[in-house]
Amino acid sequence: MPDLSELQQLAQRVVAKAVAGEQVEAFVARSRGTEVKVYEGDVESLTSDQTAGIGIRVIRDGRVGVAHAGVLDADVID
Repeated sequence: MPDLSELQQLAQRVVAKAVAGEQVEAFVARSRGTEVKVYEGDVESLTSDQTAGIGIRVIRDGRVGVAHAGVLDADVID
């Protein structure tokens, strides 16, 4: 999973694709979670998850468009 500076760079690359007359906003997020269930001192289950995604808003000619993706793969974001 990308670190914070990689996420910032990704958002900056998306915003840099704006053309004249466009306003572009990119929101990139990631999270990690761990859950441990214990019963009478014994671990019953252990789960871990990681999620990441990006949201993009473009304003052009007074109209707003939005898009989002639940992955940070370059081909999906493009």
